[in-house]
Amino acid sequence: MHHRNKWIPLDRALTDIQAATDCAREAAHHMLVSVCVEERARTRWRLHQLGTRSIPARDWLGASVSETINGIVKASGSRMAGVEISDDDLQVLFPPAPSSTRKKSARKLLAGIDALFACYPDGIPDHVDNNTILAVTFAWLKANRSEVHMGNRTMLRAAGRAK
Repeated sequence: MHHRNKWIPLDRALTDIQAATDCAREAAHHMLVSVCVEERARTRWRLHQLGTRSIPARDWLGASVSETINGIVKASGSRMAGVEISDDDLQVLFPPAPSSTRKKSARKLLAGIDALFACYPDGIPDHVDNNTILAVTFAWLKANRSEVHMGNRTMLRAAGRAK
């Protein structure tokens, strides 16, 4: 039997991310944008009678989530209302009902994503090496979120550079 991908609206995806990671709504926005920039979650734009089209990672780069339109505002300022996310991908990235260990790990990953967005708001340039990413983001964490401690691998996972 062939499994069909289930698509869910952006607001439901944010709710699922919040539930899985025990994070604030704004943090769920950042996490969703991050996984879409890294092409770890498939997304599409519902175009009313015209059907749908997939949303490329470049459209997510520098974008912000707008729950008012249930979509995104791209870095250029153009809006994409009616964004849907692959539920299958979200279930893999953010499994429901996490254990306390998984919640702690998700919080660290979220702190890493926050640091990456603060240090590299337009995304990490390809020429930046892992050691530079670690130095810059850990310095930001020390100055802004001193209570968060994580290893290099967790930060590189947040950056999409490690599994």
